[in-house]
Amino acid sequence: MFEITDEHRDFVSEILTLNPREGLLFAPVIEPNHNGAFLSKGSYEIIKSGNYQKMPAMLGYTSLEGTMSISNIFRLLLLKYDLTPSYFVPIDMNIKNSVIKDSVGREIKFQYFGLVPVSLSFYKILTFISEDQFVRPIQQFATMLAKNAPTFLYEFCYEGGLGGKVDRATPGVAHGEEVGYLFRNNITANVTDALTRSRMIKLWTNFAKFQNPTPYQDPLLQNQIWQPIDPNSTDVNYFNIDYDLTSSINPRNSSMEFWTKIYRRYGEPPYDTY
Repeated sequence: MFEITDEHRDFVSEILTLNPREGLLFAPVIEPNHNGAFLSKGSYEIIKSGNYQKMPAMLGYTSLEGTMSISNIFRLLLLKYDLTPSYFVPIDMNIKNSVIKDSVGREIKFQYFGLVPVSLSFYKILTFISEDQFVRPIQQFATMLAKNAPTFLYEFCYEGGLGGKVDRATPGVAHGEEVGYLFRNNITANVTDALTRSRMIKLWTNFAKFQNPTPYQDPLLQNQIWQPIDPNSTDVNYFNIDYDLTSSINPRNSSMEFWTKIYRRYGEPPYDTY
């Protein structure tokens, strides 16, 4: 028979009092400085310094990376965000002043939830998680990489069957769904799924061969040309992968402008991440 010990109670208590955004269970760590060290400084400062192996890059995110099952215990955790707005502040902003941190947290909370309680805002929770944990850091990373090598940014918005998401009650494409269009799986593809898979494989293999996902106009890719991010422009080029392919600029523009303003006004570099 399973016995609940004091250690179990203490563990649950600790989980409920911690800010769940202060680190992931599995994540890169900074190594002690030694001859074989791979990552001895924060990734943000390494990329900012330009002291890394420079090469073309292709990276991106799905339309709703934060899609997940929100359990009752997770909803309990979310109650803390209503009571303690400073939990919204990314730990890497390095804000030490508790009054400023609380004020910044309230700005972030209002940006995403307005006056609605966080724990009652299911879709807004997913949007916040998506942009805070994925979109913002990935887009910042891409724009920094673009200063030294061709960098291609994408947003995968195609809501099909090969990604493995069965429940489409919530609109949006979940974390990792695009991988299902690159590798073989046991899911039966319909016509548009098969077309999207062919397009994805073409884009990825083009990049592997030519360091460019669209080195020439191709009817399969609707003759679209995926533009790399221009390091000399304030606009951010990206490629929207949906039922149709579209080359566009400035994904999530209002949200990204908000985060840029917040970091510039309150962030205290050097940053470990972004």
